[in-house]
Amino acid sequence: MNKKLLALSVVLAAISGCVIAKADTHTLSLGYSQGKVTDFKNLRGVTAKYHYQPDGSLGFISSLTYMGGSKNFDINGYKGNAPIKYYSLLVGPSYHVNEFVSLYGLVGAAHGKAKGSVTNHAGDYDSGKGNDTVFAYGAGVQIVPAANWSIDVGYEGSKFKAVKINGFNIGLGYRF
Repeated sequence: MNKKLLALSVVLAAISGCVIAKADTHTLSLGYSQGKVTDFKNLRGVTAKYHYQPDGSLGFISSLTYMGGSKNFDINGYKGNAPIKYYSLLVGPSYHVNEFVSLYGLVGAAHGKAKGSVTNHAGDYDSGKGNDTVFAYGAGVQIVPAANWSIDVGYEGSKFKAVKINGFNIGLGYRF
């Protein structure tokens, strides 16, 4: 068994060395992200992406997003505040259409945290919190307007029980 494990390790090391040696381009991008939440105001945040594009037309992309927001309300004598935080990690394939355009699709997980507090006119106070991790998905395009730069535009979506989050992001990337 140890010989099989050693042989597998050597093969994987050789394959990964070939992949690294054959790598054509890598792109790191950072951008603005905004999400619309059901019955809530928009969340705002940041998205970071890494895009690996080998010599062929298929590649790999990963995305990390953080968004946050808070809503104050005053309904029938009840005042409150409800902050929300949203995180996602998505990965997927990319398709290099031509030297200037790549399309991509993403799947992964999103994690949401929400807290809330409410006070009524008599001064009674109550609070609650919750969090959940759900399936998330996305799609987008990377455009290369200049040799070492890219513009990334994408969509991201998820659903926490009855609450949908639909977001977009736009970023600027550096290719190397």
